[in-house]
Amino acid sequence: MSAFPVYRPDFVPAPTPRSRDTDWMGEVAPQTKPSRTRAKSLEKVGISLFWSTTLFSVTLVVAYVVMSLLGNVMVDQARQNGRLAIERARLAKKREANLQQAVQSLRSVDSLDSWALSNGFVPSYSLAPASSGQIALNPHAKKQLTIVATRR
Repeated sequence: MSAFPVYRPDFVPAPTPRSRDTDWMGEVAPQTKPSRTRAKSLEKVGISLFWSTTLFSVTLVVAYVVMSLLGNVMVDQARQNGRLAIERARLAKKREANLQQAVQSLRSVDSLDSWALSNGFVPSYSLAPASSGQIALNPHAKKQLTIVATRR
């Protein structure tokens, strides 16, 4: 004896194939003209194919136009950015030249002399008396021009 009972299926006859002239109830279906139906289905397929191809072509043309416009906009923007970068570089060079000129004017001897006199420095070659408290900034310099500070 087994744990599972075995059932034997009843015999079921296979369904008989129906002919094309009968419907699902077995009644005779009305006769249709297959050539006309086939022509209509081919016509429907042709129309569907035409509209699918047309829609694809229109989508392709619209995408091409949009991408072309976007490409032209990006190229023009890059050109304008390049032009602005060149203008900024030219302006920076001009400002650099102005700063170099200002630094050169500050390094000139006349500028240094006027600054030294305005801050109380007296040159060592002046006719000031030795007892006035002059202090030489660098007495061991190789050049003999030394700037001396005096108290007022």
